[in-house]
Amino acid sequence: MKEVLRVKQLHGHLVTNPCELTSQLQTITAQEPPIVLLCDRRIIAIDLSSKAISQLLNQEEIRRMLSLYQRADRERFLIGRYMLRSLLGCWHNQAPQSVAIKFGPYGKPFCPRGGPEFNLSHSGDLILLALHPFRKVGVDVERLHAVTDWKSMARILWPASIVENLERIPVAQQSAAFLEQWCKYEAQCKAIGKSLAFSSQQAGHHVPSQFWKLILPDAYLGILAMN
Repeated sequence: MKEVLRVKQLHGHLVTNPCELTSQLQTITAQEPPIVLLCDRRIIAIDLSSKAISQLLNQEEIRRMLSLYQRADRERFLIGRYMLRSLLGCWHNQAPQSVAIKFGPYGKPFCPRGGPEFNLSHSGDLILLALHPFRKVGVDVERLHAVTDWKSMARILWPASIVENLERIPVAQQSAAFLEQWCKYEAQCKAIGKSLAFSSQQAGHHVPSQFWKLILPDAYLGILAMN
């Protein structure tokens, strides 16, 4: 695992100066980590019916948001897309809702022309957005919780050596250790554009060259992967 990485946390409102942030993004070199933005939906003043916000989304995204049953799900989706499209609009110098976003075979979104590379993740009240000018990124955030039957899932997805390493950890710490391994695995799959059914044995040929553990609020953990 690489060293830890501090994220940029948004307080009180969303991206206030997206063009300044995209200017910073353009200066990042291949050896440097992505920019990672964090938003806690509980402290963001956001109105789901706001026309100003909805204008940043295209019609398909608005339909998708409105189809979500839980208000919390709608807020997470809207905040993530708001963060992303406000930055893409500055990057491409066009209206945010008009920037083309396509989806890979396993659902990973990307800009088909001109970048940047990006990835979104959310869990609980946190939404994360990672961006890099040209290197592929994957990010995952998980709210800490007890996982009692982690071995059955781990044995399906990961080689025996990983499962054995987790089993050597004191029982009281195994759930948290499993979640960290899962977080790393999901970030890796997202970075290489594969589904979560993609086993670690297969992923070994596409392992991202760099990982970072993200500094997040208590009760959450996050991993960033970069190819």
